[in-house]
Amino acid sequence: MNERIKELAEQAGLYVGVQVAHGVELERFTELVRQDERKACFAIVETYPTVRAMSIAIRARGEK
Repeated sequence: MNERIKELAEQAGLYVGVQVAHGVELERFTELVRQDERKACFAIVETYPTVRAMSIAIRARGEK
């Protein structure tokens, strides 16, 4: 598992690799992942001068 995902899982109160998430913890984890992805996309937007370059970079991020 990616280190950032482990960190987000810990922040959400999940037990990584031992128990399956459920309920509130799973919802919190999902929101943390969304927030992290939005931050990454904003960083891309700030880096590229054109909308086309931004869209290419954001799409490429999803293909990793």
